Amino acid sequence: MAPRRISQSDIARTLGLSKNAVSLALSGNPGVSDETREAVRKTAQELGYRRKLRNSRSSGQLQTVALVFNEGLLHFPETMFFGPVIQHLQKELQRRQYNLMVFGISDEDESALRLPPWPAGAVQGILVLSRFGAEFVAALQTKAPVVWIDHYDETLACDKVLTENRLGAFLAVDHLAKMGHREIGFFGGVDLSPSYVERLSGYRAALERNHLRIESSWEWTVADVDPDKILAYWEGLTHRPSAWFCVNDVLAVNLLRVLQEHGVAVPQETAVLGFDDLQLARTTNPAVSSMHVHLPYYATRVGAVLSARLDDPMRPIEVVRIMPTLVARGSTVRETRAESETVFKA
Repeated sequence: MAPRRISQSDIARTLGLSKNAVSLALSGNPGVSDETREAVRKTAQELGYRRKLRNSRSSGQLQTVALVFNEGLLHFPETMFFGPVIQHLQKELQRRQYNLMVFGISDEDESALRLPPWPAGAVQGILVLSRFGAEFVAALQTKAPVVWIDHYDETLACDKVLTENRLGAFLAVDHLAKMGHREIGFFGGVDLSPSYVERLSGYRAALERNHLRIESSWEWTVADVDPDKILAYWEGLTHRPSAWFCVNDVLAVNLLRVLQEHGVAVPQETAVLGFDDLQLARTTNPAVSSMHVHLPYYATRVGAVLSARLDDPMRPIEVVRIMPTLVARGSTVRETRAESETVFKA
């Protein structure tokens, strides 16, 4: 006779808790204290609790995952990065045989904490893409376990899959320094994302490592990318760096075009290096050097983290950071042949 399967009710009776409290603790959702969560985890392990998989082939039932993102990510230029991200996530979830529901959320919905209108229990996992506030993501966590992608808030405990922004920026700026640039500037609206704050930190760390000075006037940290304002900033500098690190490729391309339109030769007079390796970066002349984010692998890791969470709700919170690689092109390297592109790995 097969041993009886341990249930959440067994854990609740052992600890004198409600079944709802046990369910919240095991799913990683808010609503219980850290002490209760740890007590549930330990008791579940001691009793031999194993969650019944809803997507097992034997049951023939598939788990449903919701992909939630701000509608603004599908507008230019955001869609240049997030469009491919969504496509790769859809393919990965299909490969793992999840049902997928996709929800675009407006700014108004987020401000009002209006969650997607799925029925209770209809969603087993939630993928949250990028720039939501912690309050909205915490509200989503009351419905199902969350994996937060490409964004985070330190105050919210959930699984996250992120780009290794600080070290990626460090390698980019270190590359410029090794090419002989002693004065390197920074372009990026750091208020837009913690990712950009990390890239600013990596930029400064690379300058310090290479014994280069950090000059506040060389750090454009506002969100505005208006070409006229970029030009005004450029013209207002009494002394200009010989290279610029930009927090994304859209900004790098804007800077490149402003410089070229006003007679500045790239890379002969000023080098420009971006981040994300968008298709846009490869269409300029010269093509823009960039930190490449491997989106198919990114999606694979998201799928793995989600599956692990659904299979074992008691596992520790996981934060995955994926290392980008440097692709050096004509905006930083003087090309000696028609199709010159060098990839540097960490």
